[in-house]
Amino acid sequence: MKDVTQLLIYAAAGGLVIFLGSRVLAGFHQDIPPGARKVACLGDSLTASGIYAKQLKQYLPPGSITKSYGYVGKGSGYVYNKLSKVLAWEPTDIVILAGVNDLPHAGGSATVIKNLEKMYAEAHVAGVRVVAVQLTPWLCYHNTNPNGTFVVNNWIENDSTADAVVSTWSLADAEYCLLNEYDGGDGLHLNKAGQHVLAQTIADQAFDWR
Repeated sequence: MKDVTQLLIYAAAGGLVIFLGSRVLAGFHQDIPPGARKVACLGDSLTASGIYAKQLKQYLPPGSITKSYGYVGKGSGYVYNKLSKVLAWEPTDIVILAGVNDLPHAGGSATVIKNLEKMYAEAHVAGVRVVAVQLTPWLCYHNTNPNGTFVVNNWIENDSTADAVVSTWSLADAEYCLLNEYDGGDGLHLNKAGQHVLAQTIADQAFDWR
């Protein structure tokens, strides 16, 4: 009888794990209403201000929430190491924009691709939808790596496993420099207008629910 009872306990526990896992993978979250999104924005200083994450919320279904995880001056490896913290928040979607800080260094584009690939894969294992944002225009900033920038962006668009890819050409001139009206003053960081356009672009290309 004891053995049968233990088997029933194990079976019930296993069923609960499967049930809870299926609810998470289905996007079930008690803190948002049905149909709403819980979106994490992960990246470097371009994300750290939290502006585009806040702006993005207005374009999402009612009841949606957003949260910004940005790390000033950090490369894609550091950002990757913060992924577990982001996934612990249990988002339905994760917007990832990272890699610019790696590009001035040798092998930068390969490093970025390797780390982005790991982020996308681990987010998928957690049942989270991945929105990959291409590197924003910055080729008029000092220490740029034009070739590396396009290598990363081409990979994101054509070879990555992301569920949605967001192009950032709306922020760029013909040379892929940041347009003056969106420039925060250094040719790299976005001002408020640029952050708003980035949020709108992400919404249009990855969250077109209307």
